[in-house]
Amino acid sequence: MDIFWLIFGLVVVGLIVLAVKAVVVVPQAHQRNVERFGKYYGTFTPGFHLILPVVFRLRPMIDLREQVLSLREPVITSDKVDLRIEIVVFFKVIDPYKADYGIAHYFLEAEKFAGTVLRNVIARLSLHDALTSREVINEELRVKLNETSVPDWGIQVTRVEVMTIDPPPSVREAMEARQGEILRAEGLNAYDVVELASLTSPDPAQHQLAILAETPLTSAQTTLFSTYVTSGGRLLALRPAASLAPILGLT
Repeated sequence: MDIFWLIFGLVVVGLIVLAVKAVVVVPQAHQRNVERFGKYYGTFTPGFHLILPVVFRLRPMIDLREQVLSLREPVITSDKVDLRIEIVVFFKVIDPYKADYGIAHYFLEAEKFAGTVLRNVIARLSLHDALTSREVINEELRVKLNETSVPDWGIQVTRVEVMTIDPPPSVREAMEARQGEILRAEGLNAYDVVELASLTSPDPAQHQLAILAETPLTSAQTTLFSTYVTSGGRLLALRPAASLAPILGLT
């Protein structure tokens, strides 16, 4: 009798486990592929579904909402300048079958593919074009990514945003020096381009080149200078007060 109840209990537990596994609930904005004996059978849409656990196997849940991946890649322009560019890619799955069977891990592979396409796009641009053509880069990246991701992986890139473009320090210094030369060529003399010392720190490293940074004057800084010229709220030129000229080395 004891053996009978033991077997009966095991059967009941097994039936309960099968019943639980037979119930499949797919949440909103998700889909799930189903295989029968290892072969694709269909895709479950949001809602309640029943399966036979021994016969059917569920694939991982696929999120249909827009997803975001961010990456920062080293790239080289056509004029051989090294840059580091950070981009954000917005994409979503539009074909769960291809996302499951067309690629192993679509999120990881999309990140690698986006980095490859970014390097190819920037390699055709000069430094100047890379720094001034963000909208063009955004659109070209979106189009190039969709050429492969949509037909092969079932993923659609909705938009791409270039967040930052960082040239090496030597290039930044050269750009600042070049801009200073242009300003001086337009008639600004040495008294027009001065360094504004930080009012909170005497450290020279905290100084900023006012004419290049277009730094607006604070009320405290205004008292340090006799005259200044502004246009649209941005500082264009400064002439130091006589009491400040020795400090700035302009005497």
